[in-house]
Amino acid sequence: MTSLNPVFTIGMQVMEVIQAHERVSKEDAHRRAVEILTEVGIPDAAQRMKQYPHHFSGGQRQRVMIAIALVLNPSPPHRREPTTALDVTIPGTDPRADARDEVTPAPARRSCSSRTTSPSSPRRAIASR
Repeated sequence: MTSLNPVFTIGMQVMEVIQAHERVSKEDAHRRAVEILTEVGIPDAAQRMKQYPHHFSGGQRQRVMIAIALVLNPSPPHRREPTTALDVTIPGTDPRADARDEVTPAPARRSCSSRTTSPSSPRRAIASR
């Protein structure tokens, strides 16, 4: 993931987001970063905080980016696609299954309408396809 800066440790990058969005001490930010990395499935998160992005596999880097996003406590998105390529780093667990379990059911399909202003509108031709 090119979103992670190779010059800074994973811990520094996660803590930076925590401290930028929450008024917490460095120690509290460190504790929260370890919690969130553990939550997304990074094994031995306290030790991994001291490592640089190149020490992580691609799937683990994705997990770090997910952890950074989760720091902001977003509403649950539809997470099926972004988790399909994650590494299974802990034997016997599948993070993709966990994410699928957390996905809320999609709302009933809604109809979509567009307003056409002229009979020969290009939008009408595209919409009829």
